[in-house]
Amino acid sequence: MRHLITLLLLLFSFSAIPQVLEEIVVTAKKRNQSIQDVGMSVGVMLDEDIDQALQGGIDVLGLANRLPSLHIESSNGRLAPRFYVRGMGNVDFDLNASQPISFIYDDVILENPAAKSFPLFDIERLELLRGPQGTLFGRNTTGGILKFDSRKPAPHSSSEFRLSLGARDHLRADMALNRPLNDSNINVRFAFMANSIGDWIDNTTPQREVSDALGGFEDYAFRLLLDVQPTEKTNVLLNLHGRALDGTPTIFYANAIRPGSEGEFVDGFSRDKVSLDAFDQHFQESKQLGLFATVKHTLGGMSLVSISGIHSVLDQISRGDVDGGYGSVFGGILPSGPGPGIPFDAQTADTLDNHLQITQELRLEGKVGSRHWLVGFYAFLEDLEIETYNFDSVFVPHTLNGYVNQVQDTRAFALFGTIDLISQEDWDVSAGIRLSSDSKDFTAIRTQSPLSFLGIEGIGPISVSPSDTVMTWDVSANTKISEGVNGYVRVARGHRAPSIQGRLLFQDTVSVGDTESNLSVEVGAKALTLDNRLRLHAALYNYRVDNFQITKIGGVANVSELINVATLVGSGTEIEFDWFLNESWLVTGGLSLNFTELSDSDLSVNGCGSASLLSGCTVTDPQLPNGEYLIDGNNLYNSPERIVNFSVRYEKALEIGDFEVATDWAMRSALRFTLYESLEYRDDGAIEGGARVGIQLTGSRHRVSFFVRNILNDESMIGSIDFNNLTSMLNAPRTWGIEYKHLARN
Repeated sequence: MRHLITLLLLLFSFSAIPQVLEEIVVTAKKRNQSIQDVGMSVGVMLDEDIDQALQGGIDVLGLANRLPSLHIESSNGRLAPRFYVRGMGNVDFDLNASQPISFIYDDVILENPAAKSFPLFDIERLELLRGPQGTLFGRNTTGGILKFDSRKPAPHSSSEFRLSLGARDHLRADMALNRPLNDSNINVRFAFMANSIGDWIDNTTPQREVSDALGGFEDYAFRLLLDVQPTEKTNVLLNLHGRALDGTPTIFYANAIRPGSEGEFVDGFSRDKVSLDAFDQHFQESKQLGLFATVKHTLGGMSLVSISGIHSVLDQISRGDVDGGYGSVFGGILPSGPGPGIPFDAQTADTLDNHLQITQELRLEGKVGSRHWLVGFYAFLEDLEIETYNFDSVFVPHTLNGYVNQVQDTRAFALFGTIDLISQEDWDVSAGIRLSSDSKDFTAIRTQSPLSFLGIEGIGPISVSPSDTVMTWDVSANTKISEGVNGYVRVARGHRAPSIQGRLLFQDTVSVGDTESNLSVEVGAKALTLDNRLRLHAALYNYRVDNFQITKIGGVANVSELINVATLVGSGTEIEFDWFLNESWLVTGGLSLNFTELSDSDLSVNGCGSASLLSGCTVTDPQLPNGEYLIDGNNLYNSPERIVNFSVRYEKALEIGDFEVATDWAMRSALRFTLYESLEYRDDGAIEGGARVGIQLTGSRHRVSFFVRNILNDESMIGSIDFNNLTSMLNAPRTWGIEYKHLARN
C-alpha cells in the first residue's frame, strides 16, 4: 500500500518548473506561419495524436470528431471516406462524387473519393482549414480542407520501427528510414506501413453459417521521399507513393433498427454477427500509385514554386451484399431474413478503371517590405471510368443481371493571387482572388437492367458536358488586442464546380448539380497566455450557400439523384485549447456547435422505401399530395450539432525510465442519415475513448505501450440504407493491444 501511495503522489505532483507549449507552425496560407498569426479557424493534430487515434487498425475514420466541426463517415469500407466540416458534406457514394471538403496530401489535392482513402502513416501534421478556401486551394472547398503533411527527409541518419499486435488478430508494422547522401545535398526518407485485422464477424445465414467470415483486411503502403538541393537556390522534393488493399467492405446489417424507435437496435442485435447470402462475394481491392514533385527556386527576393502531381487508382473493385440479409420475399424464395424478411435482394459491385489525376501548380511569391504577395496558375486534369454491376442473389445466385458504365473527363484551370494590403506590428489585412474555369465531359450507358423482368432494358449512352467560370475571393484582418491575444475577421467566397450523378441501375436519367457558391463570415480570437502554457482559440461563423449540391439516395425509387437546394445556411462556434498544467500534464480540448438549415420552399424528396415494405419506417416530415415529403427547414444529414473532444497526457521521468499515460475522447450529438426526418434513420450520439500506458527504459531507445480504443465499446450507427429494409452500418468495436516502438538517430 505504501508503494501505491508513493506512485500516486508521483503521478499527481506538480513541478515548480513550468512547461511552455511548442509553437505550432501551419501552412494554411501556403507559407510557414505560427497558428496564432493566421486569420482563420485552423484545427491541428500532430503526429503523436494522430498515431494514438488510429491504433488498433483504424483508418481515417478514427479522426472523426477529434477536432471541432469535423465529422467523417463512409459506406465503402476503407475506401472513399466522406468528410463533413461545419455541417457541410455530401453522402454520394459514387466514385466520381464531388464533395465540398477537399483532401490534400503533401500539397496535392486528391479529388477522387477513392484517392482520399490513401493511408495515413509517417504523418507530421493534420491541418483542418475551416470555411471556404477558394483563393489559394480553389474549387470544391466551400466547406473546408483536410491537409495532411508527411514527415520530410532531414539531414541526419535516423530510423523508426513500430509494431503493434492486438485484438482480432490485429498487426501493424511501420518503418521509416532517413539518410543523408552526398554531404547532405541529398536526403532520403523511406516509410512503409503494413496494417491488418483478421476476420471477426460470423455469418449466421441458415445453411451457410461460417465463423469469422468477414471484417478482415490487409493494407500495405509506402512512401519514398527524395530531397535534392542541386544548387544553393534550388530545392527539389520527389514523392513516390503506393498502396495495395485487400479486405472487406462496409458490413450492412439488415433489419437492425427496431421499427418505431429512435434509432434503437432490435433485441438480440450483435455487431459481430451478420446474415448474408453473398458473404463469400463480399470483398474490396484497391491499388494506387502516385508521384509528386515540388521544386522551389529563389529568384532574388522572390521564390518560384512548382508542384506537380500524378496519382492513379490503378485497379479497384468493391463488392457487397447491400441488403444486409439473405433470401428475398420479392423473389418468393424463403426463408428470408434476418428479421421480418428482405423485400428484395441487392448485391452490387463498383470498379474504378483507367483513373488518372494530373495536377500542376506554379506560383511566384515574395515580399515588399513586410507585406507578402503571391500569384499563381493551377491546372487539374482527371480521367476515369466506373463500372457498376448488379448481381442476382436469389434466382441464379451471383450471376450478373445489371451493368452500367460511366466515363468522365474533368478539366479545371485557375489564376490566383493574394497580397498583404497592410502589414504592421499590431495588425494586418490581406486579400486574395481566384478565377477558375471548370468543364466535364460525361457519358453513361446501361447495357443490362436488374429490372429486365419488368420489361426495363438498357439505356443510353447519355452524355452531359457542364462547365462554368467563377471568381472567388477572401479578405481577412488580424489585429493584436493585447499581449499574446489576437483577434481576426475573415470574409470568404468559395465555389464547388458542377457535378454529375450518373448511376443508371435503377433510374433512366443523369442528374447534374449546378455550381454552388458559399459566402462565409468568421470572427475569432487566438490567445497564448499563462507564460505560454495555455493556447486558446475561439471562432464564430455564419455562411450562406446558394445552389447547394446535395444527393438524394435510396428511398422508394432506390435512385441516386443530384439536386441543387436553393439555400443552405449555417452558423456556429468553435473553441479549442492546449494547456500545459506543468512539465508532466498536458490537457487539450475542443467544442463545436454547428447549426445548418435547408431553405427551399419547393424542396421535397421520396420517403424511405421500407415505409411501404415489411420492416417499415416512420417519416415525420409533412407529406405532399404526390407522396413526397417536404424537407424545407431540415438540417443536413450527417451533421452533428455538437462535438466535444479532449485529451490528457501525463509524462514523468522515473528512475526506471520515462513513464506515460494518455487518454483521448471524442463525443458527438445525434445524427440523421437521410434528407427527410424519420424516427429510425438516426443515431442519438456516440462516444469514443482511447487510452495508452507506456514506458521507455532509462538509456534505452525502446518504448513499450499498452493501448485500448473504444474503451466503452460504444455501439453506434454511422449510416443506414433506406431503400429496402432497416439496414444500418456501425462503428468499430472495442480493440486493444500492445505496441513496441524503436527510435534511433545518429
